[in-house]
Amino acid sequence: MDKINIYINSKNRDLNESISNFTVRIPQNLLRLEQGEHFSLNVNGFYCYNSWFNCIDNFNNEFHIIIKNIENQVIETYIYKLNDGNPNVNDVKTNLNNLLLNKVNITYDKQRNKFIFKRTLPVSTENYKMYIKIINSEDFLGFYKVIEI
Repeated sequence: MDKINIYINSKNRDLNESISNFTVRIPQNLLRLEQGEHFSLNVNGFYCYNSWFNCIDNFNNEFHIIIKNIENQVIETYIYKLNDGNPNVNDVKTNLNNLLLNKVNITYDKQRNKFIFKRTLPVSTENYKMYIKIINSEDFLGFYKVIEI
């Protein structure tokens, strides 16, 4: 069984082709198959520049803090957005703590891979309940529903 290595680089594409969608032309007779033969294609490496953001404004970065009274009526809603960029878990934690300063303290449990939200807003816990509602930031905060803090 013969093995042929081919290295493909987008810099060798035709001028009218985009960098992410181009044609690879294999010279005639380089890959010849006899009847009953097959060939396998293996990708050994794929390299691309990290030039786009994972966290994008108005796409996947919004959440709300909702405060309800003992009658379960909404008395206040705070709207928040995570910063654009490629945050790691510590970046998200820092961003959350800066956004929610004096309302909620966030820690990260590395072993369970989850954020822990603790209410710090100085109002009696008997008088209100606080919730975090995910609008579209579930990928960064790790849950999809409304949870009580």
